Amino acid sequence: MCTWTKTPMRTKLVVGFFILTLFRHTDCAFKRWETGAGHVAWSLGCDFPNQDFSNVRSSGELCGSRCEQNPICTHFVWTNYNRGTCWLKHGLKKTSIWPYATGLIETDDNSVLCGFIYNR
Repeated sequence: MCTWTKTPMRTKLVVGFFILTLFRHTDCAFKRWETGAGHVAWSLGCDFPNQDFSNVRSSGELCGSRCEQNPICTHFVWTNYNRGTCWLKHGLKKTSIWPYATGLIETDDNSVLCGFIYNR
């Protein structure tokens, strides 16, 4: 027979705060990813710092397809630098759980777009 015991609200708050703190300080970040044409997943307000191997002038809408067209590109970031720059990157390590990607940081700037090619 199962019994239900109530957990005090204070305990729930402490556990919730601990979990949020743990996720905030890991290099695995969760984002809600949108899917685009091809095998592109993208989101706003995020960055993958470093690992750039090239950059091209581009609109934000075309940045993911620019990455997908380059066989060594695994992920990308688009900024409005120089009227729109797509930063092509290599070496993304995705976890086995779909919405997580290592090295991702969130930014307060929703004009920055980041994404990855999900079959690479």
